[in-house]
Amino acid sequence: MTPPTVALLLLALFQGPEPIHVKPGDPVIDLKIRTLDGRSVALTQVLDNSFCFFLSPNCPACMDALPYLQQAFVDYHVVLIFIDETPEIDRWIRRQNFSQDVYLVKAGDLEPFNIKTLPALLAYRDQKLKFGFHGPIDAGKCRKMITIFEGPS
Repeated sequence: MTPPTVALLLLALFQGPEPIHVKPGDPVIDLKIRTLDGRSVALTQVLDNSFCFFLSPNCPACMDALPYLQQAFVDYHVVLIFIDETPEIDRWIRRQNFSQDVYLVKAGDLEPFNIKTLPALLAYRDQKLKFGFHGPIDAGKCRKMITIFEGPS
């Protein structure tokens, strides 16, 4: 486990869920993310009317949330962004056979989002942040997120 990932996990243990510190209406941050085949793409290219989940396989709350995310958001464009860039995480992701779009990012590159705990969700409509959340996610929170996403801008 890399030091930035450990720091995020420790924050997750000691800090309760709270809103992400980017504001609704903010445009998509021009963050570079990596595809599993090694290409670099801009987050602005992959997010539009999308749910973006930041997670790590080393985060128990993230792994607990995955089944809920995969079931609840089946009718939506979902982008999974795994934090870390080690060969082990690439192999682990490939074994999971995710149906969602999957990307990788280094933990230090998340500074503009001010994400303090994982998992984290950002919902974008028309390239602008609709809402953000981080902390444990269950079926009820997934339904609430979809209701907010579908509601008025």
